[in-house]
Amino acid sequence: MLIVSVVLFAIAAVWGICLAISILGAKKLTMPLVLGYGVIAAIGLVVFIIASVTMGFVFLNSLSIILFVLAALTGAFMFLREEGPTTPLLGVHAILAVTAFLLLLVFAFSVKPA
Repeated sequence: MLIVSVVLFAIAAVWGICLAISILGAKKLTMPLVLGYGVIAAIGLVVFIIASVTMGFVFLNSLSIILFVLAALTGAFMFLREEGPTTPLLGVHAILAVTAFLLLLVFAFSVKPA
């Protein structure tokens, strides 16, 4: 399950980079692209939480989950703003998500198989 969450978050990361490039290029995003990104990331988070409950919480996965939740909240805030995302919000979202993903990778590849 942990590898599934890594794959889902990797897909979301690439998707997010494409969305960020579009936002920074002042292009209008379509609703399906934004919602698809959010759904993939949300499924990845749920799978990661389930895997963490099954395996047990340690510092790395707990911190990663907290950062992913904060990234999700900033993403939802950007989505719900009438004016759309701003560059500072986009930066905060990206920093939170990338840091959480790196922690997930460290955790996933440091866990000994059962």
